[in-house]
Amino acid sequence: MLRISKGLEGPVSISFSLSGRIQSEHTAELGALLEGENRTVILDLKEVTLVSCDAVRFLGACESRGAELRNCPAYVRRWISREQCDAADTTVAEKEQTSKEQPLQAIKPHLR
Repeated sequence: MLRISKGLEGPVSISFSLSGRIQSEHTAELGALLEGENRTVILDLKEVTLVSCDAVRFLGACESRGAELRNCPAYVRRWISREQCDAADTTVAEKEQTSKEQPLQAIKPHLR
């Protein structure tokens, strides 16, 4: 079960304290809550006990869009970093594959 509590709210930021387990089904709810927010979002994870893989990806995406993850458990921080590295490696591999295929595609019409 996940509990979300609205914390400090100011003109430039708003905070939410999360406690319990963040499961895949909670990411949609959190996303809807944060979607229309123009202020800097601070997610306090001090009371989070468990996260799913989807939740880690969601938190990483939030952070990459400017949210602050406060009191993030060390294991969650490492997992987010690992997910971001894996995503970057996948992007590099896709670009390398595309660049290898493009010369062949450019030559094929001339071989006929």
